[in-house]
Amino acid sequence: MSELEFDTIDLPLAQSDLLASEKRLVALLDPNSDTSRAKNEYDSANKQFADLQSAINELEQELAVLKHRADEATNEIQKTETRIGKGLKEDESALADASFAVDADVNADVGPKELVAHERDASSKLDAQLKKHSQ
Repeated sequence: MSELEFDTIDLPLAQSDLLASEKRLVALLDPNSDTSRAKNEYDSANKQFADLQSAINELEQELAVLKHRADEATNEIQKTETRIGKGLKEDESALADASFAVDADVNADVGPKELVAHERDASSKLDAQLKKHSQ
C-alpha cells in the first residue's frame, strides 16, 4: 500500500462531500420520503408474501391428509363392494325379507365397525342354521 500524503487531501472538498452524503442519508431515511415509503411497502408486501407461503404450506399438508383419507375411504368402498358382490336379486331380496327378521335391538344408526360386527354375528347364526338344516 502506498503511503498517504496528507498534503494532497483536499480537506474542504472531503468535508463538503461528507456533508452532502449526510444530507442525502437524512433525506433517504425521512419517513415521508419516497424511498422510506417504498421500503415500508416492500417490507409489508414481503411479510404478506411470507404469510401466504405459510398458509399455502398448511393447506398443502391438509390436502395431503384429506387425499390419504379419501384413498382409505375408496379402499373401504372397494372392499365392501367385493364382499357384498352384486347384491340380491329382487326375488332373493323378497325371500330374505320374508325369512329373516331384523332383531329389535339392531340400531340403524351404528357406525361401520359395529355394522361389520353385527354382520359377522348374523353370518355365524345363518351358517349354524344352514348346517343344522343340511344334516
